[in-house]
Amino acid sequence: MGHTSALAFGLTWRAALHYWQSAYAKADEMLVEAIQLNAALRNGLQLLASLFFQGLVQGNQGRFSEALAVLNEALAMARRNGDAFWWPRLPNSVGWIYRELQDFERAADYDQQGLDVGREHAVLEAQANSLINLGADYTHAGDHDHTLPAFREVEDIFEHDAWFRWRYNIRLQAGFAEHWLKQGDTDQAEQFANRLRKTATEYEAWKYVAVAGGLLARCAIARGALLDGVALFETALTQLREHPCQILAWKLEAARCSLETTRGAHEQATAAASRASGVVRELAAQVEDDNQRTTFLGAAAVDSILKRHDA
Repeated sequence: MGHTSALAFGLTWRAALHYWQSAYAKADEMLVEAIQLNAALRNGLQLLASLFFQGLVQGNQGRFSEALAVLNEALAMARRNGDAFWWPRLPNSVGWIYRELQDFERAADYDQQGLDVGREHAVLEAQANSLINLGADYTHAGDHDHTLPAFREVEDIFEHDAWFRWRYNIRLQAGFAEHWLKQGDTDQAEQFANRLRKTATEYEAWKYVAVAGGLLARCAIARGALLDGVALFETALTQLREHPCQILAWKLEAARCSLETTRGAHEQATAAASRASGVVRELAAQVEDDNQRTTFLGAAAVDSILKRHDA
């Protein structure tokens, strides 16, 4: 019909739905067109939306440098425009990319910035997402005394604000499960992982269905049920073959390698290590900044799987 503003809006939010349902290739294709149309229409708010989702899509595809460029472009634009809607939502997204790059210090800096900006502009959704990220940062650092207060604050926000609560509650369940696993409380970890799997399945957030499978596999391993762990890992990896997400695939394969090694299945462990290291090298090859690539490859989890494969 030639109604380009309606087309741009429809492309942006249909792409967002593809993103939420882990159909990253479809989302990426739509967002390229949406960005072009929104820029041509000089629709600043809608352009920020399409850039925001493009950065998240690229990040899940492991295109870290592209994702950082897009998100930083959106962040600079939001600041110039005095935007109070997208600006608070962008820093924690940048923080997430740095966490995937294994640069945890910089990730925490951006997550804290996201929380501060969210509070400044009274954007509860941005505060919740930043707090979930900070909880993940604390868990990784072993600072468990700060993890639960961050997550409890998110729960309090959810009591007062329903905006996109369905989406961020999924991430919160994953954060809780990871925390309790690190604490050695398998029962609580399994409870949150099961809740995550149920909710993610309900909303067809297939990446998080696979995340839940990986968490449940680790719970099974902690209980000594190694064969259950194998089955759960295989189910999660099958899910990823249907809805590819490289930033999750290498972690699941690395965890499976560790499990297969523990149970003496050396052939399966070698195969898992090969798959994990292959994905890691693909991800590293796309990182344009030498320092970021060095940080990624030198991280303990990444270095371990590379050495396991090369041994």
